[in-house]
Amino acid sequence: MEITKEVQETGTYVIQSTGPQTWPVDGATWRAPGVRLDLMDGRRLLATCKLECSPRDADDVAATMTADIEPWVRTLRYLAVVGDLREQAGAVERLHAEAEQADEWSDIEAADVADRLLEMAGGDEEDDARSGPHGILSGTRLAEIILARLRRRIDSGLRRALAHVPDVTTSPLSTSWERRSLIAGVPGERIDQDVARNLLTAWASLRDLRDPLITWAVTGAELSRAEVQQLTRVSRSTTNRLLPA
Repeated sequence: MEITKEVQETGTYVIQSTGPQTWPVDGATWRAPGVRLDLMDGRRLLATCKLECSPRDADDVAATMTADIEPWVRTLRYLAVVGDLREQAGAVERLHAEAEQADEWSDIEAADVADRLLEMAGGDEEDDARSGPHGILSGTRLAEIILARLRRRIDSGLRRALAHVPDVTTSPLSTSWERRSLIAGVPGERIDQDVARNLLTAWASLRDLRDPLITWAVTGAELSRAEVQQLTRVSRSTTNRLLPA
């Protein structure tokens, strides 16, 4: 992965800034020579890392940290998209609450909320949210439809992120990378902890598919129990428990 000093329009790369760096420490600020690395996807910041080092060692430090995070880039890109989708979902959830209140008190306010939701709708979602003989648009229903789509995309993004995780035993994600804080004097959130939470969420959703998938594979697709055990490494006793006698 390329290490550069300027923003690029496309691709993943690292911007290296060598010189005095600052770190918030117990309400104060620590200042020392070092290097800051910004992992970028086009113009989008994925992660940042600041390390204390001498100017002569900065290039070697940058090269090492870049090589360490490179196996994680695809996962981080998917999780960045998931973050955007969650922000959108949060906005829709707030509008859903407004729509529920407006439905009880004011047709004018209900129409206003529905108009704001229309800006987030896609495809046939507007038509699906209309009801009654006059096709009145329901803001509450539209919010629910949009949320369902966003949650499906979040779930899909998490699974894609999980699918591209490198071997965590040979390529662990360094604790030095973080999300840049928007508040001065406040440390950013560690990337490894955020990634771990997201990947565990993705794994849990896939784990929940195990039982119905095994049941369908045997009863629907007519795979043998022995083949299912070989493919999944799920014990024969567990497989037998899931299936009808």
